[in-house]
Amino acid sequence: MKRTAGFLVALSLLSAGLAIPAHADDQSQDSIPVHIFESVSNSLIPTEPNYTNGNMWGLNTSFGINEQGALDLTSGSRDVVVGFIDTGITNHTDLNANVVAGYDFISGDIYNSRGAVVGHDYTATGTGDGNGRDSDPSDPGDYTSTTNSSWHGTHVAGIIGALANGEGALGVAPIISLMPLRALGSSNGSLLDIKDAITWASGGSVSGITAVPAKRADVISLSLGGTGSACPTSLQSTIDAAVGRGSIVVVAAGNDGVDLANTFPANCQNVIVVMASDVNGAKTSWSNFVVTGAANSIYVTTPGSSIYSTYNAGTRTPGAQTFALMSGTSMATPFASGIVALIRSVKPTATFSEIKSLLTDPNNVTPGVGGVKVLNAGKIISAAIGAPAPVATPEAIPEPAPAVTETPAPVVAPAPIVVAPPFTLNTKKKFSGKNFAAQAGVTVPKKSTVSLKVVGSKSSCKIKSGKLATLK
Repeated sequence: MKRTAGFLVALSLLSAGLAIPAHADDQSQDSIPVHIFESVSNSLIPTEPNYTNGNMWGLNTSFGINEQGALDLTSGSRDVVVGFIDTGITNHTDLNANVVAGYDFISGDIYNSRGAVVGHDYTATGTGDGNGRDSDPSDPGDYTSTTNSSWHGTHVAGIIGALANGEGALGVAPIISLMPLRALGSSNGSLLDIKDAITWASGGSVSGITAVPAKRADVISLSLGGTGSACPTSLQSTIDAAVGRGSIVVVAAGNDGVDLANTFPANCQNVIVVMASDVNGAKTSWSNFVVTGAANSIYVTTPGSSIYSTYNAGTRTPGAQTFALMSGTSMATPFASGIVALIRSVKPTATFSEIKSLLTDPNNVTPGVGGVKVLNAGKIISAAIGAPAPVATPEAIPEPAPAVTETPAPVVAPAPIVVAPPFTLNTKKKFSGKNFAAQAGVTVPKKSTVSLKVVGSKSSCKIKSGKLATLK
């Protein structure tokens, strides 16, 4: 979905993915394009103006995630690491204190949205940092000859863990460790790089990389995906291994408005799949949905429309830090990743099965429209620690600015001329509308029509004016 309404173009998560034969050789799938799809501290009361004025509606108690209900119990933990596989990250004071060492996994070809190679990260192109895989996951910009840089990773990072510093944005888990894992350039990446990022972040060994994370990621967030295929077998194996090492994998449902059966990794097993809702608690028209889920996967809904978060003002290369509204299941996914991070903050040993139980409990959601159930972070964290569920008063939903509609000015009919009866008329004379009005003492403007309505019989009045209107 694209939004231009005076802000910045939001990313379309899984548009124009490259179709993959269902029975393709697994090794050949490694180079296929994968596309972009945005210690415990108690009783934090955020003071960010954008939180209190409703701009960050996704955190409210109406159809947001009930952030305050969670913050009453925990703000997160720096011991909990969220790895996000994306375009990297830019310098931002709302993020820097939470960022820990990550890695740049882009190893070779960089693709455009049609699957064509547009550059190589190991050469000095506008879409790469020019040196292949390295320990610098910063986002150099993913612009192409026809598009500006997306700064997608920076936006996703802010939704997960922007600091509670009284300004700018606010993350779901404002005290957290953010691990940037750069694997997308020019809005795309290869499955090989995505798999290696999952393996490395979860504490596994990747050929050619000697660096290891200081702590494996508790949560791995993927606001990306490919279309036209069942879950690639090698990707499923990578996910299974990561979950086996203790990481929770959270993935976007996709933005095509269809059943996610042919969108990966949303159609893989052992993942949390996130669909997007809007400010009214309804599923967005562009969010993919689930008809038949994969074994042992979890399907949830969080806000994903017009989400305010950290951003960069550069059109191509990084510029000044800023903030922006973006839409997509790319933005819904980090909401869910942040909630899982909060669970791990209060319950570090929570297993995939335990987290599934918390997220799918019908008592831990906010009912929306048309059967939509939005994750309620306050209720989830209360359940995780065994506390009574918080009672939240629904907040007023901010009204959007009225649309300006350019239409002609309305045609206003003149007020009718009302003449009080009775009148004495010569019944043997014939009257037109205008000479009747003149006899009644009414001045009739030029080019006007006077018409009469007869009270009585036409024969008694002998009015033959063609159009008859009101005589009262």
